[in-house]
Amino acid sequence: QEPDLYCRVDLDAVSIGDKQYLHSCGHSTNMSGVLTAVTKTKINSLNVGIIFQPAEEGPGNPIDGYVQSEGLGGGQYLRRKGVYEKIPALISCHIDTSLKDDEVRISKDAATAAAYRFTFRAIGKPAHAALPWQGENPLDKVNQFLTELKSVFVDLPQNEYGLVTASKVNTAECELNSLSPWAEVRGISRNIGPNSLKLFEKFMQTWDARIELEAPPVINDAELAEIATTVALENKLKVITEPAKFRDETAWAGPLSKPWVKNPDTYKSGCSMILHFFTAAYNAETGGLHSNSFNPNSEKAINAQVQMIYGIILKYSSR
Repeated sequence: QEPDLYCRVDLDAVSIGDKQYLHSCGHSTNMSGVLTAVTKTKINSLNVGIIFQPAEEGPGNPIDGYVQSEGLGGGQYLRRKGVYEKIPALISCHIDTSLKDDEVRISKDAATAAAYRFTFRAIGKPAHAALPWQGENPLDKVNQFLTELKSVFVDLPQNEYGLVTASKVNTAECELNSLSPWAEVRGISRNIGPNSLKLFEKFMQTWDARIELEAPPVINDAELAEIATTVALENKLKVITEPAKFRDETAWAGPLSKPWVKNPDTYKSGCSMILHFFTAAYNAETGGLHSNSFNPNSEKAINAQVQMIYGIILKYSSR
């Protein structure tokens, strides 16, 4: 008999280049929590499935020796393979270093931000660097682009969010004593709410910049969120309801909708009910996600996830 509830968990670590990896996003903790919770359900004869998803952190980098052939992250890849078509309900969780030890993040609608990668190329006019007024420095245009893009999100409604992070700047090769003919910036925008997305897309169109959807927001099922909230309160945890500012590949498991996905009908069906929530990392004295000093208290972090996952499974199965 096929399970009527599945747990999804990530397999990968975070690349730090040169074929080196760190579990600095907490996926090792997430996997331990899910496996422990599901093992407990098997002991109690509950029928629960597991989905192991590769490449939650993206399609890979050539320097690391792995690139997904179609340039897809693991969630989108599994969606296109049809993995989620016959799965009625799915839950997953992730640690969140912004949560206090007695908190859990459970949202009844959008659980995470959407993520869009952007690329903007500025064309300059080469000139001697000692006489910059005779040319146009493309880096000045890049700086203007980023400054104005960030200002777009200043007046968003309270329940919406926009964040711009530039991650890489390239220029054409040139002498240090001259201005480059072009400069290019790549980065990522995290968006919560349709107004945020609309402003972002309009700005990118005005500046003739390219955008690519990395992941839409995770949209939680209201019933599953209510079950998880009940479990959290029974365990004396404070429930934080605002969406996380991360993106997460779990989004590709559930319903896809406009305006986040322009052509949701072209994707294979997903689960009708999904829940993605966040638990504490128990690492207040160490660095945040993706930092070299990321060092959660593994035992406490795992136990927090087991407590929530197992409780949700029990309540869902007996509803």
